[in-house]
Amino acid sequence: MTIDEIITRAGGVGKLAHLLGVTHSSVCDWRRSGRIPVRRAKAANELLGLPLHEMRPDIWSPPSPPPAVTPSSNRTIA
Repeated sequence: MTIDEIITRAGGVGKLAHLLGVTHSSVCDWRRSGRIPVRRAKAANELLGLPLHEMRPDIWSPPSPPPAVTPSSNRTIA
């Protein structure tokens, strides 16, 4: 997810800045750098439900899929 996608999902630069408690110019700086700071990504995750691994794949890995459930073949039936 690009910083522009994060901004769009938040409702714009001003809305994202307001939600995260930062200045408009801070969000514009993130846009120039191409990424949201880690601390702010955590807040965006909590406030907007944006996945951490999509905002900062360089820091967080995607969640592992749950293990497959297979019937046990070594059970004996009495």
